[in-house]
Amino acid sequence: MELLSDVFLYVVESGLRNDDTCFVAGTFDFLQVCRHWNKVAVAFPRLWVWWIAKAGKAWDLFNARSGDAPLFLTWQGQFPDPTRDAFMDTKTPRRFRRLNFRSSRLELEYLLGALDSNSFSITSSIRVFTDSGKRGEHLTRFLSLPFPKLSELNITNFLPDPSSAIFTTSSLTSLTLNLREDDERRYTRSQFSRILQQHPNLRELNLGEGAIPLVDQSEEPSSVVLPQLVDLRLDGSGTVIAGLMALVSMSPLHNVVIRFQHTYLSNVWDLSDTVKQILTAYYKCQGLEHPRKVDHLTVSSRHELVASARSSPTLECPPTYSLELQFYDMRNALAKETIPLFPSEHTRVFATTGLNLDVDDWRIVLLNMKGLLSLRLDRLDIGPVLDALCFDGESAYLDLPTPHLIIHTITVEPYLPIAPRLQSLSFRNLDIISTRSQKLFNVLERRFNRHIGLKILAVQLCRVPTGGYREGLKGLVEGVAWAGVEEVA
Repeated sequence: MELLSDVFLYVVESGLRNDDTCFVAGTFDFLQVCRHWNKVAVAFPRLWVWWIAKAGKAWDLFNARSGDAPLFLTWQGQFPDPTRDAFMDTKTPRRFRRLNFRSSRLELEYLLGALDSNSFSITSSIRVFTDSGKRGEHLTRFLSLPFPKLSELNITNFLPDPSSAIFTTSSLTSLTLNLREDDERRYTRSQFSRILQQHPNLRELNLGEGAIPLVDQSEEPSSVVLPQLVDLRLDGSGTVIAGLMALVSMSPLHNVVIRFQHTYLSNVWDLSDTVKQILTAYYKCQGLEHPRKVDHLTVSSRHELVASARSSPTLECPPTYSLELQFYDMRNALAKETIPLFPSEHTRVFATTGLNLDVDDWRIVLLNMKGLLSLRLDRLDIGPVLDALCFDGESAYLDLPTPHLIIHTITVEPYLPIAPRLQSLSFRNLDIISTRSQKLFNVLERRFNRHIGLKILAVQLCRVPTGGYREGLKGLVEGVAWAGVEEVA
């Protein structure tokens, strides 16, 4: 019977849509298979804990069959009349563990007004999305209630008062706040600092668009020590993001996602300064006795740049074990200003989209990545990249004019190949024909003859010449992966 109950539980949980707003058709059909199955299901309380709007008529039944099991209440959209009546006619249990509300402000007010204020003693998760930042009587009352077991708070389109009981009587491990960008009601950093200080067990912090605390130049809030914080996600201006990162600088972050806002017409130097400001604040956050093992760092703007860096969780190194840079507007100046902001000595995997540099710039980038093992290129001109890979140190040094932020002069030993440890080269969405296809053969032959040959060549969604081009590459690498390639005469 225990095994059969577990199977039923799996069926019901699988029957819930991803947003938990309704069950798919046939979820409870197993009740009609036989009398034994029906008896086992009816006697298993955990099958009847999901209270959703589209099952409002069955709430009395669910209430009776769920026994003392904690309940999950999900509400999305408007109150249909039958559901409104069912909700009003049902005596609200006092054992809601998770509350998930997504509705208009008026309907949210109605829902919260109908709930018994004593129903939340075991509530551990609250997710609220409303279409308006305006507060009502019932919402204010709701936020003033004590939630002694609350661990997850996710609110969109309004901010609770920083002194609300929802902050002071809970021990959060996950906090998500989102607000419309044009809403002027935000916390100052000092207010936000006081909120964080009350939750030393916080593991996840997600401040979406508009909810980033305001910078108050007249105050310098103390840094907050959050020893459990590993997941930080921020969306705001570069200056405010940098200030908030300084606020949590002593927290052992493992996953950081930053999406900075700026005017679309901002010039390249403003954008690069924003990236530099954010990364400087981030790197300063590593000043711990034991270096942080960063798993994932992503910095992105709305239009121009996405930069993602990962490091192996087993290595003590800066967060560029794997570095991915995507330049959506293909502006070379932004690329040249951004790349040097990431430490490259420890980069093992470099993936980039739209990075159109000249051959000298590519030489410097690849020379700085001394331990590079994998190079992945997408939507760019690969001619300069291939020319750079053919460079073998025949000149004593490489000197570039300003205003490059990349190392201007690099001394190169004679006949030192670029990226001697490179094992994998991947092309995607590239035109190999337009770069004179012989260049790729030159790179592979030169590396093959010097016993530093590539092991894997991956070509996907590219245009290549006809006439056995693929077969000609096979002898120069251990393996060729070919997918969605168009052959052009």
